[in-house]
Amino acid sequence: MIARLQALWAERSARERGLVIGAVVILGLVLLRYGLGLYLVYVEELQQRADFLAQQAEHLTRIAARVPEATRQREALEQRLAEIVPQLLPGDNPQLAAAVLIERINTLAQQEQLQVLSTQVMGEQPAGPFRRIMVQIMLQGKMAEVAQLISALEFGPWRLSMAALELRRLQGIAIDANQEDAGVNVMLRVGGLVRGSAQPTG
Repeated sequence: MIARLQALWAERSARERGLVIGAVVILGLVLLRYGLGLYLVYVEELQQRADFLAQQAEHLTRIAARVPEATRQREALEQRLAEIVPQLLPGDNPQLAAAVLIERINTLAQQEQLQVLSTQVMGEQPAGPFRRIMVQIMLQGKMAEVAQLISALEFGPWRLSMAALELRRLQGIAIDANQEDAGVNVMLRVGGLVRGSAQPTG
């Protein structure tokens, strides 16, 4: 095969040989130009990929460094939550918790010789992983007894919030807070989180 090519090459004239050599050189230059370009593009893509992986590795390293601190913070929050949950309103759902709260208020009102005129569940709403309920109570009695009732609710075994409090004389005229023996009508709204309503947070 090589001998045949050599014979063909020997048969060509000097001009033909020059044209063949020129064509080969041009072809080589074209292949070199575009081949080198493709190689450089490939190298650049590899460099970009390496830079991206390096950035991802650095990002993951920073996250891993924060994991212990985040874990400690979560454990502290979970411990705090475990301490607070027993102080929330008992009940597996908001309806039961509302009934328990109304019963508690009725009991305290009876102890303070206050007359319960009406009770009403004002509804529920989400509060983080829990549900918050609100009840409205209409009472009648003396200022001193009302103050005792509110104190018993605020400093009792459950974490409750007083959303609204309205006091009026039995005649319907706004009262002076210093008149402890005055007979009053009281509108009281009390709310709290329901212990058994917590939803999984994942």
